[in-house]
Amino acid sequence: MIRRSMRLGNRTIVVTCSDHLQVQADSLLGEIRNVEDSRGAGFLKDRSTIIFGWSLLTLKLEAGELVVHEPDFARDPLKHTRGDVSCTLDVLAQQARIVNGLRIEPADVDFRHTMVALRGCLQNRRIYLERKLAAHHGDSGWYVGDADATVDVLPEYESLRIYQLLPLRPVLMQFLTLPVGYLVVLDDEKVEAVLNEKGLRVTPPSNTPESN
Repeated sequence: MIRRSMRLGNRTIVVTCSDHLQVQADSLLGEIRNVEDSRGAGFLKDRSTIIFGWSLLTLKLEAGELVVHEPDFARDPLKHTRGDVSCTLDVLAQQARIVNGLRIEPADVDFRHTMVALRGCLQNRRIYLERKLAAHHGDSGWYVGDADATVDVLPEYESLRIYQLLPLRPVLMQFLTLPVGYLVVLDDEKVEAVLNEKGLRVTPPSNTPESN
């Protein structure tokens, strides 16, 4: 684990995360400074929150320092936080790699947003992830289906929150900032295809597994 910090006026802001996320931690500190600069000196204090990509970060006063907390995704992220932001930064790094590799602008997603899945399909080997227009406020527009589904089976659906993918199918997290119209087909963790909003196959970054 690493501990990165900066002075912001008379306050010390602290970020703790896994060693390999140092670049992302420094980027987060830079964003915190930008928020303070835009809102005015002294704006950030104990219990202040910052939207950072797909996550919501909270500053908490601990031993005289403002420590950045992320939602505690291993417990109830709607109620609890933890002072290690590795999950937030790791997912953000994965998402940035995908959209930067495809040279597209990322679309918003929030860990609290809902998505729809064909019931039970997240345990299947071959699935697809498709983003449609959001049906209502708080809807991500994402749908997960069975890539091998037969048309004679009456489908049943379930609603999930984005963060529930972390224990169920974490490989999907990296694709969640793709825009409306994108579709991803996966075989286990291998990417079989990525289609853009025009239905054209596009090539994900080389370090994203893809079948031949």
